[in-house]
Amino acid sequence: MNRKELWLFLSLLLALFSTDCWCGEGRFFRIKHLGGSPPENLAIVSDEFGQVFLEFDSQDLRDYIIESTDSLGPPPEWTTVCLVIGDGQRIRWLAMWQPIEWVSFDGEDQAPPSIELPAADETELSVRVSLPGITTQKLVQDGELYDVVRMPGCGLTDDVGFPQLPVIAEYISIPPGCAATLQVEGYEEVTLPGYNVFPVQEPAIDKLSEPEPAFAKNDVFYRSGGTYPEVIAELESAAVIRGHDVSMVRIFPVSFDSSTGTLIVRKTISLRVSFSSPDPDIKEARLRVRSELFEELVSGITLNFASAESEEGALKSRGQQPPQDEDGAEVLIITHPDLADAAEALAFWKVKLGYSTMVVETTDISEAGPSADDIETYIQDGYDDWTTAPDFLILIGDADLVPTHYETEHPWYSSPAIDIGTDLYYATVDGNDYFPDIAHGRIPVDTLQEASLVISKIIEYERNPPPATSFYTDAAVA
Repeated sequence: MNRKELWLFLSLLLALFSTDCWCGEGRFFRIKHLGGSPPENLAIVSDEFGQVFLEFDSQDLRDYIIESTDSLGPPPEWTTVCLVIGDGQRIRWLAMWQPIEWVSFDGEDQAPPSIELPAADETELSVRVSLPGITTQKLVQDGELYDVVRMPGCGLTDDVGFPQLPVIAEYISIPPGCAATLQVEGYEEVTLPGYNVFPVQEPAIDKLSEPEPAFAKNDVFYRSGGTYPEVIAELESAAVIRGHDVSMVRIFPVSFDSSTGTLIVRKTISLRVSFSSPDPDIKEARLRVRSELFEELVSGITLNFASAESEEGALKSRGQQPPQDEDGAEVLIITHPDLADAAEALAFWKVKLGYSTMVVETTDISEAGPSADDIETYIQDGYDDWTTAPDFLILIGDADLVPTHYETEHPWYSSPAIDIGTDLYYATVDGNDYFPDIAHGRIPVDTLQEASLVISKIIEYERNPPPATSFYTDAAVA
C-alpha cells in the first residue's frame, strides 16, 4: 500500500468514529456510531468508475447518525469524500478520484494536438503532429492505484484489458484509383516514469437488468511486461464514400511500458502517405458516380480533400436535370402500390425543386412482392448501370409493406435472439464498408391517408421553412 492509499485508508477509518469529511461544494458529513462498537468486515472496494468505497457490515443502520457541518476544509489530496448508504445492511464510505493534472511539454498550455500538412498533392501527403501535453488522473480499482491518461480532443484505444491511451484519428482522401501506404518518418520522444495506466473496460450495457461488466485487465501484459501500442501509426483499409476513397490514419502518440511503469510520449510525429499510380478502370468508375451532395460530406471529414481530389470528372450540381434520354434519377422513391398516389405527390414536388425523380412500386421490382434482397439488388444495379445514379432514396411504407433488412443480431439480446431492422444496406452500394453512398430515409406509414398527411407536412416545411434562426440553432432531438 503506497502513501496515498495509506492516507485514504486511515482517513476513511477515522471517519467511522466521528470524523468530519469533505463532500464537495463546502459540505461536510460526520458519521457517529451510537454504541461505539467497531465495524465488522471492514474492506476497501472500488467500482468501474474508479470510486473507492470503505464497506462494513451493520446490524442496524439506525446505530449510525450523520451530521453536517461547513467548518472544515477538504482533505489534502482526494477531491471528494462523502457518505453513501448502500444495499441492505451495508454502509459505504466513498472517496472519489483525484483532480485532473495537466502534464505540459515545454511549458505549453492545455490544448489539443496540432496537425500540419507540409506537403499534399496527388502523389503524397505529409503530416506533422505536435503535442502540447497530456492529462493524468489517479483512481483506485480493486485496491490498486492507476493513472488515467488522456489528451484533449483525442479518442482512446479500445483493446479491452490493455492500457487505455490517447489516439489521434483522422480521415484522409485517396486520389481516385490509387492505393495508399504509410511511413513514419520521424518523431521526438520523451519518457515519463512512475505510471500504472488504467486498462480499457468493456462498455456497460444500457439495460436496467444487466449487471455491470467485471473489471478487465490483461494480466499477462501487465505482469510479464511489454509495450502497448507497439506501433506509432497505422493506416486502415480504404473505404469508399460515393466514389471517394478514404482511409483513417490512427496515430498513437503515447505508449506504456508495463515492465518499467514508463509512459513513452512522442511530442512530435512526422508521417508520409504515398499514393500509387491510379488504376484507370477504378478511377473511371469512381468519377462516374460523384455528386455534389457527397463532395460536401467528404471534404468536411478528410484532411487533404482539396489536394487529392483535383479531378472533378463529370460532377453534376445538385438539382441539375439530366438529358431526357438518360435513365435513372437523383431521387429514387420506392413505395408500396397502395401508397403510390402520395409518392407521386412527393415526386412532383421534388421535380419542382429541380431534382430528377422516379417512383418505383414494389411490384415493379417483383410482382409477388420483393424481399429486402430483391430491393437491395435493384438499387445496386441502378447505382452501377444507370446514367444518373440516385443521390437520394426514399422508402414509403412501413417494413411490412416495403421490406427492410433483418441481418444484424442485437448484441444485448441473446435469449431469444433479436435481429435489428435497418435500411442501411440499401445505401451501401460502393465499396465493402458501412458508409452509405446514397442519402436515404423511410416514411414508415401503413395507409394512404397517413402517407398523404406526412408528405403534405414535408412539402409545407420545404415550401415555408421556419424563419427564426433559433429554430435551427436551439433545436432539441429526443
